[in-house]
Parts: sequence; C-alpha cells; structure tokens
Amino acid sequence: MTSSVSHKDTVPPFKIEHAFTLSEGIDDLIVVGKTAAQERGFINIAEGVLHGSAINARQIFSGGDHVHLGNEGYNMLDARVILNTDDGAIIYVAHDGHLKTNQLTGDILSRKPTGNKKGGWDECRITIKVNLETTAEKYSWINRTLFIARGFDEAAEPYGAYAQFEIFKVY
Repeated sequence: MTSSVSHKDTVPPFKIEHAFTLSEGIDDLIVVGKTAAQERGFINIAEGVLHGSAINARQIFSGGDHVHLGNEGYNMLDARVILNTDDGAIIYVAHDGHLKTNQLTGDILSRKPTGNKKGGWDECRITIKVNLETTAEKYSWINRTLFIARGFDEAAEPYGAYAQFEIFKVY
C-alpha cells in the first residue's frame, strides 16, 4: 500500500547526545566452536566503569559477552553486566552489535603480542545498541531511552584488553 502523503517533512531527524563512556576490562576469548547453531565464543568482562554527567557506576559482578563468531568480517556481540552507581542504585546493562574482525582484533582478544599496535577505531571497530535498566526512581529515565554506541578494543593491562564505548542518547 502506498500513501499519497509524504511524511519526510513532518518527521524530524533523530538527535543524538553523548551520555556516557563505558570502559570494560576483558579477559580471554574462549572459543566454544561450531555448534548446531553457529560458531560461538565467550568473553569474560572482568571490570566495567560507566561515567557521564548523569550517572557514574562500577561493575559489581563478572559479566560476559556471548560472541557469535562471524565469517563476513564481523563478530556479533551480546554482552551483559551489572553496575552499581556511586549512590547505590543497581543498573542492568545489555549491549549487542558488531565487532570488526581482523588479525589485530584476534590477537588482542587471544592475548597474543601485538607489537606496537594497540587497536583503535579503524582496526577494532565496535558498533552496538545499549539497553540500560534500573528500579531506581532517580534513574528511571534510562528505562525508556534509546542508546547507541561506538567503540573499539585495545590491548591493555591488567586484563588482556579493554573495550571502550562512547554511548549516545537518541531522541
């Protein structure tokens, strides 16, 4: 069915605004292998810090990323962590999206020496959508806000790597 009314002039474009930075200390990639569904892996998220003008929080339990290992140059990510804000609220974070795969990304995630290469946006690109949930009234606005993020993996200590995301609010 086609409409004779054009809505492109009545629907405003999306606006985005930087909301938070999320840094995750990630441990080894464990390759599960080819299952009946697909090639799978798991990455332990050992540490997480979320900071921004509205919320500051730290990860309180080990989290995880259930990775679907792709063969088209990207892995599908599906991660979950639990954060505790500096004023005691609990925030559930779920993010999923795509990680660009190449030799450097593989070396970083498997803790192989990377020489002087550390990673970064061009080589270890991550694009995700982020869902934040809480029961804390002060932060209830996050339950109904759409967040998107981009980031990258980088070789760093004390874990094998860090993933850093710049998270944006979409409205």
